[in-house]
Amino acid sequence: MLNIGWLGEGKPFPAGPISSEFRDALRQLCEMPILKHRGFHGCELCGLRSPYVGNGQIRVKDQAGQVFAAPTMVSQYVEIHEYQPSDVLIEAALNSIGTSADGLGKSNA
Repeated sequence: MLNIGWLGEGKPFPAGPISSEFRDALRQLCEMPILKHRGFHGCELCGLRSPYVGNGQIRVKDQAGQVFAAPTMVSQYVEIHEYQPSDVLIEAALNSIGTSADGLGKSNA
């Protein structure tokens, strides 16, 4: 599993244009989080009074079987802060063979 998209205040990240198709696919993935946490995490990039919060993670499997994990805040990072994830995550989100909804990353415990 490759963790991707955990951004924090004062830490550089790649930024640039993202297709509307990817934004839509990512938003849909973030509507089906797994590993939901108690409470919420606000966007450090917006500041302490951020209206944007997240409380879970998503999983996406690409065609080669690589599983990516990201916080649900990743959608907000892309839409508001122009975070540009790697091409492999973009490709996986657009052409995924498995998602959080399919049980990726869930424990049987």
